[in-house]
Amino acid sequence: MRTKQTVMIIGRPNVGKSTLFNRLIGKRKAIVLDRPGVTVDTNRAVARHAPFICADTVGFSTDEQFPQTDSRLSIVLFDAVSGLTPDDQTLVELVRKRQQPAIYVVNKVDPNDDQQLAIGPFYRLGIEPLAISARYNRGIDQLFTQITDYLQLETVETAEQLTKSTAIRVTLLGRQNAGKSLLLNKIASETIAKVSAQAGTTRDSIDWDYRFNSRSYTMTDTAGLRHKARHSRDKVEFLSIDRTMQALKMSDIVIVVIDITQGIVQQDLRIISLALQRYCPTLVVLNKWDLIDRSQPKIYDNIRRAIIELAIPWASYVPIVVSSALTNYRVSSVKQWIERLTIESQKRVPTAKLNQTFAQITAAHRPPIREGRRINFYYVTQAEIQPPTFVIKCNAPNAIEAPYNRYLVKGLRRELGFGCLPVKVLYRR
Repeated sequence: MRTKQTVMIIGRPNVGKSTLFNRLIGKRKAIVLDRPGVTVDTNRAVARHAPFICADTVGFSTDEQFPQTDSRLSIVLFDAVSGLTPDDQTLVELVRKRQQPAIYVVNKVDPNDDQQLAIGPFYRLGIEPLAISARYNRGIDQLFTQITDYLQLETVETAEQLTKSTAIRVTLLGRQNAGKSLLLNKIASETIAKVSAQAGTTRDSIDWDYRFNSRSYTMTDTAGLRHKARHSRDKVEFLSIDRTMQALKMSDIVIVVIDITQGIVQQDLRIISLALQRYCPTLVVLNKWDLIDRSQPKIYDNIRRAIIELAIPWASYVPIVVSSALTNYRVSSVKQWIERLTIESQKRVPTAKLNQTFAQITAAHRPPIREGRRINFYYVTQAEIQPPTFVIKCNAPNAIEAPYNRYLVKGLRRELGFGCLPVKVLYRR
């Protein structure tokens, strides 16, 4: 996505930047509420009908708050309801000072409003404003035309033509204040997401695109997950969690970031379980390792053993890495694990080797006789990658009991080189 040209939406708080952002990309990605200060990070996504990146920014009014960006063009957004303000004048002066090419847009000009009356005051800024209503989709086509004309881009018919990508989607999940945003920034070697010691800083799901060893990845920082009962009355947090769950559903790989100073709690296990229920390759990162007393002998081995044996014995194959996003300790190993999980999840096993291995696994431990009937396996095929999915043909699919299914899954994972992945097995007659 970073190779495409970026169009940045800027303006005072609560002028409708996130609503316009969602309208331009054709989906509800940014959280929208009728109150200032909801957006706290720059949010990026591909535009709906043209190959450019749309960037939603935090509301600002001073030079120090001006968003740092590599954008080719800015959409300077005003609010017709609140009218022309001194901050609008300051904003236009800042844009001119930075010699930033801009399209000036007055939002919230509803279909029943007198357009010239609504935008008239803004002519005093020495601009030619475009009247729109992001909420009611008024003037959006004209805005698209102005953007594409300036960037010399051609529009396309469907969003799928723009968003279809081979990039691996990596999602950072975890409880609040576990260090997800700082870890993302360290991997990126730049400030992508806002970092604060205050819990709940991240609200929207923030995307960042990078290449590592010739592979393309999209990494998504998400809002911290808490127990539902604790956020049910907070609408911003409710919407943040909703965006987090949407990001999880789209994930190819999940990184569960855990604050090791707080230990492993039930919510961490729930997050890991959510990822594995979708058969999503999962990496557990024990963050804030710099705060652990490492003078104890074999401290890592002891912690890892405790996690596997006591916390997630049902998912002992999940890789665990220690890291400190603050000090950059072993952050590079996180990227290496992402690549390894990608390679394993995309691997396809030749059918001959697969059936030979499967025969060895079943010969070592035959399925139990059920109701006087022996279960016979005929052959196995790999139906899918991401996740590795195997279809086993047999005479009694419904007779396979859970303990033997676990044995087969574990054997296939171990013998076929999927040692760190959840493996999906289906039985067919």
